[in-house]
Amino acid sequence: MNLKSEQKRIAFGYDRAANGEIIINEGQAATVRLIYSYYLEGKSLADIKVILEYISIPSPQNKPRWGKQTLSNILSIIG
Repeated sequence: MNLKSEQKRIAFGYDRAANGEIIINEGQAATVRLIYSYYLEGKSLADIKVILEYISIPSPQNKPRWGKQTLSNILSIIG
């Protein structure tokens, strides 16, 4: 994938390379996949929040707590 963007903010799960190309951040992408997996299993945002906090996955802000809005934002991104 060869994407370049002038956007300052990059979605959780991606980084910007030195040349400006948007690349996948594999560690964060694993978390995004896990969130989608739980969501597709029928888990609520509240359930996913509890699970992520229980297994000590930090939020995009590198905090121990996840917000339901943060999860909603991640699930609303269509790539």
